Amino acid sequence: MAELLDQARDEALWDAGWLALDVCFHRAAADCARNRVLVVPLFALHAIVQPRLNEAILPLLRRRDINAEHAAIHEAIRDRGPDAATAAVSTATSTGSSGCTGAPA
Repeated sequence: MAELLDQARDEALWDAGWLALDVCFHRAAADCARNRVLVVPLFALHAIVQPRLNEAILPLLRRRDINAEHAAIHEAIRDRGPDAATAAVSTATSTGSSGCTGAPA
């Protein structure tokens, strides 16, 4: 996960590459949870819906914010902090968060 985050922080990275890393990060986080109920639908979602959805919402995404949210999730997983992981995921998925804005950045 750390390598994915390092690659995602590269501001020269094209949008398509960053979106691919985003999908890889979500898969890695789901794998860490070892929760088949989470992993199977997430993989299906990523395979079918996520590429087109990501392209559609790309103008609304703030890469730096999403990278920071992913870093917080990674740190909580790395440090084996379930409360920190819960808080980081909650922050990343709460309304008005997830690095999205109502207008293109």
